[in-house]
Amino acid sequence: MKIVIAGAGEVGYNLIDKLAAQGARLWVVDRDAQVLEKLSRKFSEVTVDCANLVDSRFLTKTHLKDADLFLAITNSDEINMIACKMASSAGAKRTVCRIRSIQLKGAKREESLKSLGIDHIINPVELAANELFHLVSAPYLVDTHEFDQGNLSLIGYRIQEFCNIVGQSISKIEEKLASLSIKPGLVVRQDRAFLPDGRTLIEDQDLLYFFCPTGMRSWLRGFLGYAKEAKGRKNIMINGGGHIGFKLATMLENTHHRVKVIERDRMRSHNIAGRLTNAMVLNMDGTDRRKLLAEGLDEQDFFVSLTPREDVNMAACLIAKAHSNAKTICLVKQAELTQIIAQGTLIDLAISPRLLTARSLIRFVHAGSIESYFSHGHTAVMQLRLNPKCPCVGKRLGELALPKSSTVAVIGRKGHYILPGIKTEFEAGDLVFLIQHDQDKNEVMSFFSPAEP
Repeated sequence: MKIVIAGAGEVGYNLIDKLAAQGARLWVVDRDAQVLEKLSRKFSEVTVDCANLVDSRFLTKTHLKDADLFLAITNSDEINMIACKMASSAGAKRTVCRIRSIQLKGAKREESLKSLGIDHIINPVELAANELFHLVSAPYLVDTHEFDQGNLSLIGYRIQEFCNIVGQSISKIEEKLASLSIKPGLVVRQDRAFLPDGRTLIEDQDLLYFFCPTGMRSWLRGFLGYAKEAKGRKNIMINGGGHIGFKLATMLENTHHRVKVIERDRMRSHNIAGRLTNAMVLNMDGTDRRKLLAEGLDEQDFFVSLTPREDVNMAACLIAKAHSNAKTICLVKQAELTQIIAQGTLIDLAISPRLLTARSLIRFVHAGSIESYFSHGHTAVMQLRLNPKCPCVGKRLGELALPKSSTVAVIGRKGHYILPGIKTEFEAGDLVFLIQHDQDKNEVMSFFSPAEP
């Protein structure tokens, strides 16, 4: 698969880092020669091109003509849209456009996108706001991904000392959950993701991912011991009324929670106050300790800092942590800070829109039978549709001899989810939810990729 990436910023770098490790054929286009030079030194197998994406000469670039996928992910909505139009005109088979601010809505949305040569849109604001909404709605929920058109969820919970499963083995947990088609899938311990076996004991502060039918998420939360934490009306303070802060506030104000939005810029605070109906907007500095306490900081259940400056966000969260029992969530630009903050500071969680965007873009890269994709470090979770030509069809799971670091977690069949055993036989049309390590990719996919004609 030939992939052309327009934009070598942090989103592009995170994406390139993942795809290069998987052996993808990559072309990267950017105007900054120094950035491309650094990229070439890091990834020798990546072809770079220093070019102006809005120059008509970009149309003549030979690597666009047979591109299977063109990703426009610069920091400019306008440049991304123009680049997609040019790439589509030059022959790129599929285009994905990163759009942050420009709104394309209404009945003519699809028609507008088609005329612009855009096949798919990625909106970092919506990705971040949706992630934050889930995190605030369910305490100790750290990560969530949807598969099978939203019918199956992969949800990651930070296990606490009071949880019902601390000290229990994976096999014992599986026995309790099997009848409900819920399965523990992946453990992240001290920033290392691994596939647990039946003897693995769950520890306090593990990040444990579950495959769970979406309708059973509330039940799972109660099973883990989080039911009381999720109930009741919450006090939520949002520092930063920018695009993400405003979007999150609009989502939360339609719930029963009490929401306060802090915005330092006076004009911006007046603007969003006129557009929000139930949330309170405060024109003040989100790092002013006295004003925060005067506005009820010590009564907050959540403090979320979403200003454009990550140093301000970290400072605001640390102030909130020092003067309240609020769970703190911090917005950062640098993807690597998410793990550093979560593991090495008092701040509970950090999210990076750039990292969320890169993860979301990954799903467009995998073609063929792969319909959805999620990765954590060097471990990937993917949804595959089996066609009659797949080598595994008609065989039992135990016959495949998968590597120990990979497994088939769930099978979707005729509207139901099956937790497979070694005697489970694969059928054409099955949805297979597979966990695999990057190093096993070729070996594992040889069982699930359609045979060549």
